[in-house]
Amino acid sequence: MANLQTHPSPAVRLAAVLVLRRLESKFLADYLSDVDDDVATEAARAIHDGRVESAMEQLAESIYVARTIAWQKRAISANKMEHTCEESVRVAEFAADETKPESMRILAMQALRDWTPSSVNRDIVEGRIIKPKHRNFYCIEGIDDALEKLFLHAEGELLLETLQFSHEHSMKIPDVVCENLVLDEDKPIQIRAYALQKGVSKEALTYAMQSEHWQLRAAARKVLLRKEDAGIEERLLETIVQGGVFEAQEAIKSLAAHPATFAKIDRKILRDGLQLEYAEAMSESIDKTWLFTGGNPKLGKKVVFENSRSECLRCHKVNGRGGIAGPSLDGVADRLTQEQLLDALLMPSVEVAEGFGDYSAMPPMGGMLSKRELRDVTAYLKTLVHQDSP
Repeated sequence: MANLQTHPSPAVRLAAVLVLRRLESKFLADYLSDVDDDVATEAARAIHDGRVESAMEQLAESIYVARTIAWQKRAISANKMEHTCEESVRVAEFAADETKPESMRILAMQALRDWTPSSVNRDIVEGRIIKPKHRNFYCIEGIDDALEKLFLHAEGELLLETLQFSHEHSMKIPDVVCENLVLDEDKPIQIRAYALQKGVSKEALTYAMQSEHWQLRAAARKVLLRKEDAGIEERLLETIVQGGVFEAQEAIKSLAAHPATFAKIDRKILRDGLQLEYAEAMSESIDKTWLFTGGNPKLGKKVVFENSRSECLRCHKVNGRGGIAGPSLDGVADRLTQEQLLDALLMPSVEVAEGFGDYSAMPPMGGMLSKRELRDVTAYLKTLVHQDSP
């Protein structure tokens, strides 16, 4: 089978890969250099998904030449499984490569953020538990050049992932980078808010406190609270009462680490959209009804479209995107009440849509998503009405 690598027919070479996968052969690595994308990608699948350890290093090395999304994803995963210095450089350089797909560059940075081997390691392709290697050793070194490129040229979620990675791994984010991001009104607001908390001048904080964007104001209050600025705790209490719901939610979360001031919050006058934050801060049980209000539809949409744990679009379609294994989410708010929407997330097999069998293949989202994410997803689903609905 290994000798079929030079056969002129891609179909024959593809068949050889499938046979070699069953044999768990190290010769699968030879097919990573195949000129046909389908053959090379299937070789990557065979090595990674079949856990062919004798070819896994070659798959990791192929990250620079991987041509398809499926192949690139598995090459990133193969590097993460080993989590040593050399692999960290490969993944960082991939993330910094502007010729690579944006989604895969983001995945590469997410892999670096989760580089540390945990007691339950899962691969980033299928979420399957993998046997950790070097459980007590991992390494991220030699990636300074790649990070500099990312700070200079990355945009959107990729830049945010880079900032978060640098912070979580105690890597210095240049103050000038943070300052410029905060002041750049063309940058996404979540990036500006995150950069504000990592190192800016007093002038930038003043600018943020006066901003029209609640995210910047909330981030500035967190910084001032950390700096023990005079009067900031009282200003946070005022925000809880008078501010917008999302801004008030952040104020509650900020004060959770300050028990004396937190105790001054009058729960009797808290709006419904703030009850979840208060209960979580107090380690209290969560009332299901608190998930109906206070959700952020924008964050909920992000979960539906991008969350790797829930993988909603793997089975459901929204506005032409996604799978068909489950019912379409278009117009779902016309068909279900908010209670039914939440129940469909928490107990998907209780009431299965007509035509999709007796039991749902969807796992209960209560074990996949946080309470806040469930609230946000419910808020987003409530926006999915048909255009001709009243």
